Amino acid sequence: MKKNLLGLGLMLMVCGIAQATIIETATIYCDADAGNYDATAYQSTTFGNGGGWNLVPNKHKKGFLHFDLSSLAGKTITSVQLMVTVNWTQSPVSNGYPVNVYTAAAAWDESTVDWIERMAGVNWTTAGGDLGTLVCSSGALGNSNGVKIIASGDETTNNILVQTVQNWANGGANYGFIIQNETVIASSQRAITDRETNPMATSLVVSYEIPEPATLGLLVSGVLFMMRKKK
Repeated sequence: MKKNLLGLGLMLMVCGIAQATIIETATIYCDADAGNYDATAYQSTTFGNGGGWNLVPNKHKKGFLHFDLSSLAGKTITSVQLMVTVNWTQSPVSNGYPVNVYTAAAAWDESTVDWIERMAGVNWTTAGGDLGTLVCSSGALGNSNGVKIIASGDETTNNILVQTVQNWANGGANYGFIIQNETVIASSQRAITDRETNPMATSLVVSYEIPEPATLGLLVSGVLFMMRKKK
């Protein structure tokens, strides 16, 4: 009897230990986006809201993206990809049209954000947008239309992006991303599809870990085996 109980205990321990990590992936679509422009005639204009927004070289235009990550609360995030959709290109460039992705350091309103104000009646601290942490500088919009990965990271490569999204998922202050082209090149624009035009045009693809429950089948088999031994 004691041997049987010992065997059962060992079997239960094995079941408790026999866990594996499952990786799942969630696609979160942008819930707010907009653009602005530093040209004097357009500094009070909000871009987006069905009309799309553009990027141009040398930081003259910026894009703003926000994602609701509440569905990922409690998840351990392992990798992140930020994707946008280019719908128009002006003039090919040899450097791939690089973009830098920052966190926004202050809240903004997609219906009223412009070069001067982040929301109606509230100015940016720095005209154009208050930049937070640089989370990726390796993305590019290229010379063709289509879906583009403008930021990516995992636990070993560009972990700052993963940490940022993890913090947002855990309830940290989430003001979204600011995107800009910082290179000095000939005039060349890239138009980005906004969420009003296509709700799935801009997305954050997030992979995360969940622990697999101990194998129920192994537990049941062990119990049945011990019961037979008792007979």
